[in-house]
Amino acid sequence: MSKRKSSPTQPPPESLTYEQAVAELESIIDRMESGETPLEEALADYERGVGLLRRCREIITAAEQKIEYLKAAAGESSALVGDMADAGGARDDDEEDDATR
Repeated sequence: MSKRKSSPTQPPPESLTYEQAVAELESIIDRMESGETPLEEALADYERGVGLLRRCREIITAAEQKIEYLKAAAGESSALVGDMADAGGARDDDEEDDATR
């Protein structure tokens, strides 16, 4: 029977980076797919995996929110540039109106 590290020596999922959490998840999946893990250890691995998955989702959600914030901030800058272009475009529209009259 193989022994794995006991839970107290494992860092809490909240302290892991995305890459660390994914690597540990992959390790858990490999152990579970081997079918050689005793039930008690498999349940502990499953519980750990749920925590790791939650951590990964939190990190991804935070990254998505940051991207949206940055896109919105860039959009505000683009809106200013667009407003200046629209002001120039309005002049062009007036010139077109003069040409069609």
